[in-house]
Amino acid sequence: MSADQQVTVSGSKDEVIISMPKTLTLNGGGSWLKLSESGIEQGTNGDFITKAARYPVPMSAANMQSEPPVFDKTTPDLQPSETDGIMSR
Repeated sequence: MSADQQVTVSGSKDEVIISMPKTLTLNGGGSWLKLSESGIEQGTNGDFITKAARYPVPMSAANMQSEPPVFDKTTPDLQPSETDGIMSR
């Protein structure tokens, strides 16, 4: 392994930590996970499958205030259409 920047790999019985000052990219078979100060990027040329017993996704946008729409009550009025029985070419 070689790098121009400082690479830190540490571990314990339960975890391995790989640290980079700027960007860490894991690449395998054309799929990748890129971690940097600007965010997380993941991509693949194949299927992207997520498996989880729970997958909570908290979002601040869920607190957006809005008024629910009000719809007028309607009753169905079933009548034959004006073209009923007329064939078109």
